[in-house]
Amino acid sequence: MPLSFSTQRLTVSEFEVFGLRTDQNSLINELVNLLSPRVVEHLPPYFHRIDSDAKAAQWLKRMLQDSRLFPVKDINGDLIGLMFASTGNELETHIGYLLAEPSWGQGLASEMLRGFIEAVRGGSAWQTLLAGVDQSNAASVRVLESCGFTRFRVDDTGVIFYQYHL
Repeated sequence: MPLSFSTQRLTVSEFEVFGLRTDQNSLINELVNLLSPRVVEHLPPYFHRIDSDAKAAQWLKRMLQDSRLFPVKDINGDLIGLMFASTGNELETHIGYLLAEPSWGQGLASEMLRGFIEAVRGGSAWQTLLAGVDQSNAASVRVLESCGFTRFRVDDTGVIFYQYHL
């Protein structure tokens, strides 16, 4: 069953692969603007250079093969971000998130992550959420730590890994 939740300022609903084609085309068009160079600066290479509908469609296909995708909309219904959940096994899942530049610095990432935690707590088999963040992404480090994630490892590329026990 698709996961969805709302917070005071956000609506997050899992993107369904079998949804309307118009929904997918609309998302593809919005991804080109959302995945700007500054937004994806600290993310893996496959998030970079999504500057056409064709590249956005290819990126979306890859993401839907590897993870569950959650478009994040503001109170006006505008796409302002994405969350991802990729299950490594039944008990834990790797999560990620991003927000459009105009949404930075407003507490929306923390609100989104807290809403996600509440939505999956007790409603899924997951026991642990895992997140990796580039150590130079201080804002995301603050978001994870303020939401109760604890640091458990730093790899040799400078990625800090956090965990949250549900």
